[in-house]
Amino acid sequence: MMNVFRRFRFRSNRSIRFYKYFLSYVLIVLILLSVTGVAVYSHFLQVFKEEVENANVAALMQVRDTMDVRFKEMQRIALQIAENQQLTPYALNNSGYDWYHSVNELNKYRFGNTFLSNLGIVLNRAPERRLFTADGVYQMHYFFNNVFRYEHWNEEEFVQTSASINRPLIRPVENISLNNGASRQRFATYLYPLPANTENPYATVVFFLNEQTVNDYVSPFLQKYNGAFFLVDEKDRPIVTAGGEWNAEELKAVWSRISAAQLQRQINSLVLQQSNYSVVKLPSTVNGWTYVTLIPSDKFLQPVQSTQQIITAVFVSLLFLGLVLSFLLANINYRKLRELVTIFGERAGDKATNGSGDEFDYLSDALRETTRHETMMARLNSRTGLLREKLLLSLLQGKSDRLYELDNLFEMSGVHFVHSHFKVMILEIDDAFAFQRGYSANMQDLLKFSVINVTEELIGEIGKGFGIDLAEERGIAVVMNIPKMSDEDSEIRGIAVKIQQFFKSYYKFSLSIGIGRSCQQLDELRSSFVDAERALYYRFLKGNEQVLIYEQLYTEDAASKLSGYPVNMEEQLVKAIRQGKADEAERAIGDILSAIAAKSATPAAAEASCKGLIHLLIRTIDEWEDAKDFRLEVEELLTNSYVTIERLEYELVRICRTLCDTLMMKKESHNFELRDNILSFIEAHYADNSLTLENIAARFGVSPSYITRFVKDQTGLPLIRYLGQVRMQKAKAMLRTTSFTVTEIAERIGYVDTMNFIRNFKKTEGVTPARYRELSSDKGSQIAGSEE
Repeated sequence: MMNVFRRFRFRSNRSIRFYKYFLSYVLIVLILLSVTGVAVYSHFLQVFKEEVENANVAALMQVRDTMDVRFKEMQRIALQIAENQQLTPYALNNSGYDWYHSVNELNKYRFGNTFLSNLGIVLNRAPERRLFTADGVYQMHYFFNNVFRYEHWNEEEFVQTSASINRPLIRPVENISLNNGASRQRFATYLYPLPANTENPYATVVFFLNEQTVNDYVSPFLQKYNGAFFLVDEKDRPIVTAGGEWNAEELKAVWSRISAAQLQRQINSLVLQQSNYSVVKLPSTVNGWTYVTLIPSDKFLQPVQSTQQIITAVFVSLLFLGLVLSFLLANINYRKLRELVTIFGERAGDKATNGSGDEFDYLSDALRETTRHETMMARLNSRTGLLREKLLLSLLQGKSDRLYELDNLFEMSGVHFVHSHFKVMILEIDDAFAFQRGYSANMQDLLKFSVINVTEELIGEIGKGFGIDLAEERGIAVVMNIPKMSDEDSEIRGIAVKIQQFFKSYYKFSLSIGIGRSCQQLDELRSSFVDAERALYYRFLKGNEQVLIYEQLYTEDAASKLSGYPVNMEEQLVKAIRQGKADEAERAIGDILSAIAAKSATPAAAEASCKGLIHLLIRTIDEWEDAKDFRLEVEELLTNSYVTIERLEYELVRICRTLCDTLMMKKESHNFELRDNILSFIEAHYADNSLTLENIAARFGVSPSYITRFVKDQTGLPLIRYLGQVRMQKAKAMLRTTSFTVTEIAERIGYVDTMNFIRNFKKTEGVTPARYRELSSDKGSQIAGSEE
């Protein structure tokens, strides 16, 4: 620390600005520490109390949310049981195999919920009293006397309660004698009528909840706080209780004290046996029950004293550290200020202020003087730029009768023509809409400005270039002043390609460039500009990202080319659309547009042929009455102006593909005979292990993708999944009714690999084939035993 002070030792030449810095930092440190100290010491106990209460609430919320989720799951199970076809009154009134299915379905619900010990369903108006559970089917008197004997509840009371409730009801935990007294456990019973909230429910779902299972959810909370837990129903009766240091009788007495206290708030205080407790209650989110905890308050206040001492030491340390940091920061900021003052003084030829002055005053005066100078230069540059734009626009607009007025502008704008020949180059962004959407207006101007600079720099290799942004267009015009060259077109094309590469590599957009004819007089620049525009018009035939030189385009033997395309191509396109063959329609459109591009002498001729193709599509679409939307979409192509023929091809292919798919789907939806033939074929040949998607499709003369989509439309499953479903149904039937081995069954349903069959069976049914057979056999025997 002493080394630091030696480095930043006090200097007598520091100005008052340094001490202002230092005192400002010290003041900030004192304010922060004072506010923090008052907040800590004044509200320390209150904060700790709130922490205790928040901890209790948060912990109880975790318990409540966990328990509510379980009860929501039981409600969901009850609703699923009501919709399960294997658990309808009709199925439950039958016997034999239907009962096996009913028990199996209940067993699935139990396996899916670890909160449940067992569950069952009873029909309220059945001729015989039976209880269907996940363990089997029982006569009511046998179940209540031998399997599940309540300490304070019997068969008649259960039947009466089940028939009289119209909303969910839970019975508090009580002692249960299991399996003829083999063991004794405590259970809560949750009854859910089907349907709920009606006057005459036809059945009741019974959930058996082991108290130990509930306590397992609560025990982590109780072990941490050494408190008590109560789950209370609407009538203020404890359903489930748990406590680390209290037994059942003590918990009952504790609850009588809590209930008598008439808890009015979420968090309450209570004194029990001369000890302070915090009582927290939370209502359930799914029913009218209440969750209550009792926590000793003093357990959270033990570390208060030691924490106060720690805070005092931290406060003193922070004060000392704040003073040191204040000195260091003040010295660093002041040194930078002195360096800045020295720099300004050296540039201005002045002597920097000494320690008696204020550095800020000196800098303010210097900056004002600098700003005045820069403002004057900016105005001059802006005026020069405007003069240059005016001059170049006048030349491109062909105002030859006013050239004498422009002479004075050449010198003022910095435009100097030193060579004998002139050409105009126009640069246009191919996807102008995406460019405008991807960049803001200011960013677009900046990018165009950079392109102008790069273009002028590249043209400087052979002459001079002067660029201007065509504000009403989407491109840039460049006036080139070049000497007479033998390979002029080759040189200019090379420069144009470099410009395209630069723009695409940095801005990810492509440029098309049109170049006009060479001229020797300024009043001929207008003609060169028009030539460049005409050259760009050839993008419709040549495509995007082209360098289009007017003299090369118009020297071709245009007369040797004819417009149009062979008539047989139209016939192929119309035939493909009528048959709904999208791929053939796409090929036909590509062939027609390729022929147009090859045979058209000018872009105008190509556009005329393309409009003829569009009218052909409109006439074809008119053959279907419900294809008006497609007609409107095609008609829009007549009004839209497409820069390239490739873009027009994309739009035509998109419309024709959608039209073909629509026509094909309409044909498919009415092909019921094909559906019946395919399903009958699968039913007859499912055991054939050589059966594949390809040979089934070949059998019916269609493509694999078509038959897959067709079967899915008719059955809801793709063809191969439908075949797998049929095979699994056959396998289940053989497992239940035959003694074939798993390998034999796999071979009989068309599987070559037995392990593959076992994996697919388990994935579909949830158990292996052997286990499925075992369960089928055990359930059948159990049902028969219960009936006896």
